Parts: sequence; structure tokens; C-alpha cells
Amino acid sequence: MKKINLYLITLCLFGCVACTDEDKVGNVGTLPQDYVLPQGESPADDRIVEYYNSYKSYILYEYTQPDFIYGLSQTNNSYIYEKVDPLCMDVVLDFLEDIWFDLYLTEFHAKYMPYKIMVAKSMETTYGTRAYATMGNDGQSFYVNDCSEELKNLSSEEKRAKKNELQLCLWNYWRTKGTLEFPEEFYKVSDYTRAAKDYDPENPDDPDFALARGFMPMWFAYQNKYIFDWCLYVNYQTKLVDSEQDLQHFMYAMITRTASEWGDYLTKYPLLKRKYDILHSWFLTKYKVDLKKIGEIMYN
Repeated sequence: MKKINLYLITLCLFGCVACTDEDKVGNVGTLPQDYVLPQGESPADDRIVEYYNSYKSYILYEYTQPDFIYGLSQTNNSYIYEKVDPLCMDVVLDFLEDIWFDLYLTEFHAKYMPYKIMVAKSMETTYGTRAYATMGNDGQSFYVNDCSEELKNLSSEEKRAKKNELQLCLWNYWRTKGTLEFPEEFYKVSDYTRAAKDYDPENPDDPDFALARGFMPMWFAYQNKYIFDWCLYVNYQTKLVDSEQDLQHFMYAMITRTASEWGDYLTKYPLLKRKYDILHSWFLTKYKVDLKKIGEIMYN
């Protein structure tokens, strides 16, 4: 019990210090030693300093264990990690440019990029689960896994899969925490008062089919397929289809699907096309973010 209490007290004290230090500042030299740039071990140090000057975010390959776990301290998971080799940071940065940095304007990054980006060669929970991208609980710590020279050897599909995972991690946080504003007009397209229907091959033109109602399927990883379960019922309390799940699954499609993967959805189902246009226009106008570009980007 004494050890547990000591750990909690130490963590709380560290949290108090970290909360103070994690306000974005313009002077690198005023920060604790862990945040002084350049870190001095990588040929990419000059690039990392340039990123800080542009985005006001720290890309860190060297960090203390308390600093690493601070953003993960409320996940109820314990993590095992291995630091990245500083000599391969140019490869890591090239990869992040392709799947993240180049997809948004500098002004957007300066406002919404997490305060610190911690890159690791490997990172997983003690249960063996791992993710390529993880947002810390405070929204200021962002963790990127699998950072090594091997990034150069990924196939185009493997690279795109990591792009999708990283983008979903960012957008899920921005959506659930209210970081970005989403258009109210989106919620006026579909009728949430009644459940949709799954696809019926005997009645393919059923107007209550989920796609015809403007609802996108969710990705069900365990079965490696898309399903419509989320919109096939109304909530027993609200008596409505969940509109937030509607937005969640539509945004998933917007930032992960290529034109070929959309197929004929946008020409065959007018309500889907209306929602697509609403979201695309909203973020392009308000934030200068092109969701179509993010979803459709392919790699050689």
C-alpha cells in the first residue's frame, strides 16, 4: 500500500509540473531539459527544430519514462516501449510528412497539432495490444509507434493503412472532445426517428436500406467487414438512431475511402452525397482542410 500511495503522490506531483510545462510557448530555452531542442542525437535535429518553429509542437525521440507515461496515465493500461534509433529519424519524418504533415496547412497544424509527438520503435500494452497511433488523455501527447528504418520498406497498402489509423486517431479525438466544430446541417439530412434496414437482396431498392437513408456502415475489425448494425435500431431511451454514430462512421469513410472504394455510393444514394458535400465544403471553407484529399491519397 505504501508503494502504491507513493506512486500516486509522485504521479500527481509530476502531473502538476507537467500541466504547467505543457502550455505551448514560443521560447524553447524556457522549457525543462527534456524539451530543449535540438536533442542532439539525430541527423534530423535541424528538421525537428524547423517543425517546432512552424507548428509549435515538439517531436521527441528522447524522453524520460515519467514523461512518456504521463499522457497515458488514465488509460488503465501499462505500456512497454522501446525508443526509436535517433539515426533513423529522417526516415520517420519523411513518413510522417507523407501521411500527416503534408495533408494540412501550417496554420492548421500550429493550432491543432498535439503539443508533443513521441515517436517509439515499439509500444504496446502489457496485454500485448498495440496501435500505430495513440492520443494521450490530455490531448497534448501523441504517440507514434513502429518508427524505424523499416518504414522505407512498407508496401503502398501498408503505408496507407498507417495513414488511415493515424488520421482516425486524430479525428476521433477532435470530434469527441469538441476540438473542431462540425456542421449542424449534417444532422438535418437523415431521419433519425426510425431505424434503417440492412441490405435485402430480394429488395435492393428498399428506400429504408441504410445507404438509401444516408447511413454509412461501420468497420467491424473482428470480422474484417463493414456492417450496418449501429443504425438498424433506435435507442430505447431517446427513440432515435444515434446521430453521433452517424457522424463518426461518415467521417471514417471521408478520411479513409478512395474514389474507387466509394464506388457508386455518391451517385446512387442522394442523401449520402448530400452529407459528403456538407462535410467536404464545411472543413474546406472553415479550416482549409480537404477531407477528399486525405481519403483519396495513394502511395507508390
